[in-house]
Amino acid sequence: MLSKTGKETVLHQFAGGGSDGCYPFAGVARDSNGNIYGNVTDCGFDNLGALYELNTRGTFSLLHSFNGSDGGRSIGRAIAD
Repeated sequence: MLSKTGKETVLHQFAGGGSDGCYPFAGVARDSNGNIYGNVTDCGFDNLGALYELNTRGTFSLLHSFNGSDGGRSIGRAIAD
């Protein structure tokens, strides 16, 4: 995150593995509550990428791990709907 004064803050350090992600590739989306959503191209349960949420309290959640039959290695940006 970048403050108005230009101070950078790391919100989440991706560690890899099945319960986290690695290689965030594209931008993120923010919902009306301020939660951030994004995707990673690798790691997750099957090493095919995942969709994650970072809520306003700073809690990271892996929402979905791609397994190949439902996509994988996503390089597009998450979109809020």
